[in-house]
Amino acid sequence: MLFGFILRINLDKGIPIIIASMPHPFIEIFAYCLLASALYKLNPAITRKVSNIFRTNKKSNISFKSTFTNFLKIYIFLALPLCIIAAFLETYV
Repeated sequence: MLFGFILRINLDKGIPIIIASMPHPFIEIFAYCLLASALYKLNPAITRKVSNIFRTNKKSNISFKSTFTNFLKIYIFLALPLCIIAAFLETYV
């Protein structure tokens, strides 16, 4: 809606503003997609641990420690830096 207001008020100044603000959402959405995929991999390990508590015949465990370390690696080295870059783009571009 904000882009529509900018274009409605002044088309010549609105187009550069819209072009300058485009990298921010793409980088931020990509960071959240990486975070969601890491959480998707962590989910089976958690649900298997909890469901095995209540089962009589246990299913094989998925290593929670290794999936959690993989989640932290993705979060610390990929998602968090991309969110920081997106914040700087939102503020200064």
